[in-house]
Amino acid sequence: MNHRALLGILTAFLVMGALLALIRLTSSEVTGLVFSTDLLVRVSATAGLMALTYCLAIILWHRFLLLFGEKRSWSETTLDIGLLSVGKYFPGKIVGLLARGAIQGNASAVSASSAALSILEQLVSLIVGCITGLCLFGAALIFNEPKQLAIFALGYLVLAALCLKIFLRLVHRVPFIAKKLDKRLTTIPYSTACWLGLGYGLTWALTAFSLAPLVETVLAPGETLLLLSVFLISIVAGWLAIFAPAGIGVREAVFTALAAPVVPWQQALLWISLHRLICCGLDIFFGAICLFFSSLRLRKPCRK
Repeated sequence: MNHRALLGILTAFLVMGALLALIRLTSSEVTGLVFSTDLLVRVSATAGLMALTYCLAIILWHRFLLLFGEKRSWSETTLDIGLLSVGKYFPGKIVGLLARGAIQGNASAVSASSAALSILEQLVSLIVGCITGLCLFGAALIFNEPKQLAIFALGYLVLAALCLKIFLRLVHRVPFIAKKLDKRLTTIPYSTACWLGLGYGLTWALTAFSLAPLVETVLAPGETLLLLSVFLISIVAGWLAIFAPAGIGVREAVFTALAAPVVPWQQALLWISLHRLICCGLDIFFGAICLFFSSLRLRKPCRK
């Protein structure tokens, strides 16, 4: 697993290099990007918001496992998220998801149960991401109606809260998953499932607004919400493109195309490329640290 994680870090580095070259080519009078202290503040704000999503991802993964009686330490769940952050570049998202939860103590092994839980958790997250993106799109359309917007926001919170419980009841009918997880899919308390659903909603909301600091063009509030909605849709599309490492190319293409009614494609491409560059940097930093500590854990002799 470690050599694959190293290749994932190398791939992320190559992506960062390509994005830097792309940014230099596209940053012109058309895009309005100026490398200055102001840009550094904007990049730092985006990086800070994305770092918060890493923290939430660790908490949510840990709590999700506890729902099904899978007890893993905080250090192990942190390693899971860190290795997935580089594993999505190489060998790819599928292997990264299947291997999540493989490191247990000083050993490494992939079980069918942990693989099923990993896929389930990612599917739940993507569904909440779709709901968040669609709700942002709806909010952009009715932004000038405060009462309707408040009702819409309340509806979103209810949808996010109930999403996990409803989804688990549906997948209980899938033979493979039902066989591996048995009755645990239908015995989860509503309160716990709702809090987790809201946690995923918060994670996607932070992800959406992490793009906002990079948008230098002054847009109307409705247009900004529309842009953030398109951003989330592009992220989900990148994840669904199974064979695209970390959704590279897919996310950028979808965002640039869908954002065309709001901003010129040069600006859209620049913003999404800059955001990708920041994410690659965080993935490399976080993944490298987790790779280092996972190597130390696997080198320790098992206690008998």
